[in-house]
Amino acid sequence: MRTRIPILLLSVVFGLSGSFFMPLSAEQTETPLPEMTGRIQPKELNESSGLSQSFLVPGRYWSHNDSGGQPLLYPLDVNGNLLGGPVSVTGARNIDWEAICVDGTGRLWIADTGNNANKRQDLKIYQVLEPGKELPEALAVQRTLHFKFPDQKAFPPKALNFDCEALFFWNEKLYVLSKHRADIRTKLYRIEDLKTEKLQTATLVGEREIGAMVTDAAMHPEGKWLAVLTTAGVWLFETPAEGDAFLTQPGKHFLFEDWSWLQIEGMTWIDARHLMICNEQRFIFRLNIQAAGWQSFQASEAAE
Repeated sequence: MRTRIPILLLSVVFGLSGSFFMPLSAEQTETPLPEMTGRIQPKELNESSGLSQSFLVPGRYWSHNDSGGQPLLYPLDVNGNLLGGPVSVTGARNIDWEAICVDGTGRLWIADTGNNANKRQDLKIYQVLEPGKELPEALAVQRTLHFKFPDQKAFPPKALNFDCEALFFWNEKLYVLSKHRADIRTKLYRIEDLKTEKLQTATLVGEREIGAMVTDAAMHPEGKWLAVLTTAGVWLFETPAEGDAFLTQPGKHFLFEDWSWLQIEGMTWIDARHLMICNEQRFIFRLNIQAAGWQSFQASEAAE
């Protein structure tokens, strides 16, 4: 669901024609800018809030609209061009779709977990089978996971810290990260049972201060990093040698310049070195994790 974020004049991002990226000069900023690589072409995908590269068809990226949209998946290329479809998800409603991920076995997981007012008691994650090169008109929901947060006792609570826009799969489990409005922290939760459709309580793994609201997450294709997207930048956490306490690991973070604060909501990996980021204004960016501008942090700084 939409989050109000300051948006600077479009002339900062675009030239007078409105179609060309105008990078800031070295004198204007010390932080390298993410490279703008394209724009989502289907205009009906006007609030892209989730992004994941296909497991079965490399170079295909799945996205979807935010709350109230049709239950549709849009297959895109890395520059935002529609590759077919869209594909309808039958047996699902888009109450507030916020994230999507693949699991490496041919399954797509769609998080209907947006919860701006923190009143929802019907959080769910849909599972569908990812199609191969030939796209069908529709995909049927294979399973619907229902879950609740263990530490939410009121609907709504006084502190609105139970929105959720980030989903990722790792080590045969699904994980979500909370989006906070009362503070600048996030909590990591694990969804234990990926087979039951009964209501289950997610497991709280840990929490940390992260500086801004979390809007997506993605596991590195080789399992080296967990990338966490916020409205202010990207955090990379090293994968733990044991367990899943990602938020206590060392890593590095990249802070955006103000020009890029445009309701950034979707992120996935292009390859082992590059992240693809999109926003609800349909702009697409690429960020090199080995470029200048990243700042390291130690494990002791990441602990709760």
